[in-house]
Amino acid sequence: MNQETSCPLHYRYHPRDLSLLEETVTDCFYIAGGLYGNPYALKKILEMADRDENQNGIKPVLMFNGDFNWLNIDNKSFRDINKTVLSHYALKGNVELELVTPSADGGCGCGYPEYIDKKIQDWSNQIIKTLRERAKKNADLTAKLNLLPKIAILKVNSLRIGVIHGDPESLSGWNLAYEEIGDISSLKKKIYSKVSSKTISKTEKIKNYFEFSKVDVFASTHTGLAFLREFSLKGKKKIIVNNGSAGMPNFSKKLSGLITRIATNPLQMNNKLYGINIDGVFIDALSIDYDQTAWLKLFQKNWPINSPASQAYYQRITCGPEHTIKEAYGAETIISL
Repeated sequence: MNQETSCPLHYRYHPRDLSLLEETVTDCFYIAGGLYGNPYALKKILEMADRDENQNGIKPVLMFNGDFNWLNIDNKSFRDINKTVLSHYALKGNVELELVTPSADGGCGCGYPEYIDKKIQDWSNQIIKTLRERAKKNADLTAKLNLLPKIAILKVNSLRIGVIHGDPESLSGWNLAYEEIGDISSLKKKIYSKVSSKTISKTEKIKNYFEFSKVDVFASTHTGLAFLREFSLKGKKKIIVNNGSAGMPNFSKKLSGLITRIATNPLQMNNKLYGINIDGVFIDALSIDYDQTAWLKLFQKNWPINSPASQAYYQRITCGPEHTIKEAYGAETIISL
């Protein structure tokens, strides 16, 4: 399936739309994507925010940038997670959008590109069908999910942060995926851009994204693999950070979630994995050391062996993906646009 041709129209927007949004301003944001229905990761994030406030005197503002639902098919987890997330800032991910406005094909809306194994697509389509049945029994919450925006602008000091789920063109887009821009050499590849209506290099496309949106930082999730990359545009630093998955392991043999902290003050806790300081603002990837035993027990109760989610995620939950912190952190290389 080619995500450029399969993406439903109601998933799309233009990077220019980000330039028109009102900013949410504060000194400390936590950006959490891909919670995937893990209540123990959510509990840990809230505890971390309280600890951060106690140590620094600044209360972190929580922004969930989509897919906080996924594996939470038991009623308690579904209600608890949605009620808690909806009490903070949140965006729709493709999961939330598919719960309230299902695509014609009934799929998950993941927009998987051709290099993703078709088995993943099939398992995901089965998972969303099960989750839709749970959502139908909680119409009060799905009505609130329907009101969530797809994109947002945050501001810390002078930095404008474009918060998205997928990429700057689509809620389910993969143009900011690690597979697309994490490997520096792949940025020279020529691709077709709907934004500029021509074939351009990936660096040109990223340049267009920054110029149209008027943001300094893109914070995304959706595609699964976390990373941070620094760019230079007309002498000014630009950042793309994928905050990975808050509810699942992000690195090989490291069984913890991940969020992005963007703040005016340095982190006082010891769970920073990597980060960068840009114009006096700290952008850090924080480890979410949730209760792995409890999460695995709940996962196996909801999704027994040979279920679609067990086949898709058991290996990642118990071992992590084939991705390393060294691969994720590429800020030592500045890419000129």
